[in-house]
This record gives sequence, C-alpha cells and structure tokens, in this order.
Amino acid sequence: MKHWQKISGCVIFGLGAVIELLLVCNAYLDLKYIVKPFDIQDIIERIYLSID
Repeated sequence: MKHWQKISGCVIFGLGAVIELLLVCNAYLDLKYIVKPFDIQDIIERIYLSID
C-alpha cells in the first residue's frame, strides 16, 4: 500500500470513532434531560440498549 492510503485510512477510522463517540454522548444527554423526567421505563430501557 502507498503511504497516503495508510494515512487516509487512519484518518477515516479516527473520524468514525469520533462521530460514534459524539452519537453516544448525544443519546446519553437526550436520556438525561428529555426522557428521564417523564419516567417512561420502556423508552429508558431502549435508549440504554442503544447506548450500550
């Protein structure tokens, strides 16, 4: 493989990891501030499953 392909592959995987981390943080904040005050257990359990 060429050097630029290795670098671009690492950058793409790094961006994927950062995006996944931001999505998990967003789901956690939604759970904490939007869903939990209403205390609907079915929705809370589904969000915990999606975060894990």
